[in-house]
Amino acid sequence: MRSTRSLASESANVTIQPWIRRRDSGQTRRPPRVIGAGAEAAFEAASELRATANDLEVHGMIRQNLLSDAWDGDNEEDGTRHRIFWRPDDARMGATLYELAPDAPGMRMHMHFGAEEMFFVLSGRPVFRNKEGEEELAPGDFVFCPEGRAGLHTFSNPTQEPTQILAISAGSFPDVVAYPEHGYAWVATRDPDPELLARGGDPGIIARFEIPIE
Repeated sequence: MRSTRSLASESANVTIQPWIRRRDSGQTRRPPRVIGAGAEAAFEAASELRATANDLEVHGMIRQNLLSDAWDGDNEEDGTRHRIFWRPDDARMGATLYELAPDAPGMRMHMHFGAEEMFFVLSGRPVFRNKEGEEELAPGDFVFCPEGRAGLHTFSNPTQEPTQILAISAGSFPDVVAYPEHGYAWVATRDPDPELLARGGDPGIIARFEIPIE
């Protein structure tokens, strides 16, 4: 991995890729649309139906707090700890909070063939790395990683302060997760359990195979 100093020296010639949207990007909002009376009535009726459905489902929700200091596990090799927020088994969206310790090397570079992800930096200054290079991020920044090779990514924390990143994903299982720098991939039928992986394997990973190292 290149040092932050070498990264800074190249920053003048680095173009931020389209999937990195900074908080100060200057993106403008679309003006509100004007709709007719008939369409407005239909919209209000649909909104009432959705509100009723939400009222019926709210009793099955589990309340969690993003700011609580509750964690589900850690990974000493990566220098991270994580918290997975509850979701139904058949949900297509999920959220995980990661904290990278000072000098954390971070996760292995990987890509998903079953999910796309969006990452929000809550605190600290992590380094985001993809196939184009590296960039230091700041609180408030977010990164979108599409499905497939264009979404190759990893984060590290070369600073002396911890950093927290909220990851939100959308997709479905099975999910193929590939690690091209390490030459392997696996097929997962659920979110892998870090404790089971540390003990030798997770039954939710139904296949593991080699791929060319890049």
